[in-house]
Amino acid sequence: MKLAIIVLGALLALSCHLLAAELTPSERFAGAARLIDGLPSRSDLYHADDAIHKVGFTDQERAAALEKFKVARERIPKLRELIAVGDSVFDYPGLLAVGETLFIENRNEHPEITGKFYRLFIGITAQTGEGHVPNMFGLDFDQKGKIVSIFRPGKLVR
Repeated sequence: MKLAIIVLGALLALSCHLLAAELTPSERFAGAARLIDGLPSRSDLYHADDAIHKVGFTDQERAAALEKFKVARERIPKLRELIAVGDSVFDYPGLLAVGETLFIENRNEHPEITGKFYRLFIGITAQTGEGHVPNMFGLDFDQKGKIVSIFRPGKLVR
């Protein structure tokens, strides 16, 4: 019985992945907009991490912080699957607002970009009572907003 459930889950995950690969750009943008709407920002998640691990916060604040991590844990992996290299960050309304953007000197990291580029981080890697939550990814984009890479810290995704 457990094996059947595992196989069914794997098939469902595979079909969802294949379905996402078949979405048109406008469908991906709309799906990402739905996920971004209500997604806690990176600064909200840092504050939530403090509420969980530091003293001086009420039980109600801790519960709200755990809820923010729950939303991030559900949405960030789905959002990462909808964003594609070659798209513009401006195709995803609200994306820049939920992340943290750095302006980086290009040291041959992206030979196709002359000069500096931007690096956007979405989510944080934090420790909650439910274990390690690695729901974070980053993307690099050029000065016109074109996404040139998507990565998880320490690992290139696309």
